[in-house]
Amino acid sequence: MPMLCGGWGQTKDADDLTHRIVAQVKPELERKLNREFEQLSAVSYKSQIVNGTNYLIKAKASDDEHVHIRVHLPIRSEEASLVNHKDKVPPSDELEVF
Repeated sequence: MPMLCGGWGQTKDADDLTHRIVAQVKPELERKLNREFEQLSAVSYKSQIVNGTNYLIKAKASDDEHVHIRVHLPIRSEEASLVNHKDKVPPSDELEVF
């Protein structure tokens, strides 16, 4: 099913782009949360086409803890901006827009 502009797509497995986005916003996320992650890797994501693309990404911080991050990737840019985050999310929690 094609994604509609403005609507959030279905949850998908992480891909190379979402792994790069997580790596890119990790330092800012660590500063905002005042902690460092030994690992932080994308697990799954949803995307929304707007003036660029919004991503809602589930990232694994440990076996029993995930972080949900919301980022914006502008058109014609490779610089993702951290928009919002949810810390210490159980692995069983589904991605929901926040």
